[in-house]
Amino acid sequence: MLRLWSSLRGRERLTKVFWVYYLAGATLLTVVPHLAAEPLYDRGVPLWCFILFAVIQVSYLLWVHVSLWRCAFNVANRVWGYLARVLVCVAILVVAVYSFAPPSQPALEVLLH
Repeated sequence: MLRLWSSLRGRERLTKVFWVYYLAGATLLTVVPHLAAEPLYDRGVPLWCFILFAVIQVSYLLWVHVSLWRCAFNVANRVWGYLARVLVCVAILVVAVYSFAPPSQPALEVLLH
C-alpha cells in the first residue's frame, strides 16, 4: 500500500511506474475484463458487478496516469520523462474525444435488446 502512495507522490522510478503499473497493470485491468464481460453477462452476473468493476477501473487508471505524470522525471534521460507526459496528455485527449463523440452503437441499446 505504501508503494501506491509513493508513486502517487512522485517518488517511484519511471521505469517501474510505466512498465509495471501503467502497461502491465492497466492492460490486465482493462483488456482481460473486456474479453470476459460477455461470457459473464451470459452467465447472469448482475449489472452492479460490472458497474463496480468499472469504478475500480476508472480509479486505477486515474491513479496510474497521475503517478506516471508525477514520476516522469525520475529517470536518467529526461527525454523519457517528456514522452511519459506526452502519453498522459494523449490519454486525456482520447478520453475527451470519446466522451463527447457520438457513439456508433449506444451501450444501452445493446443491453436492452
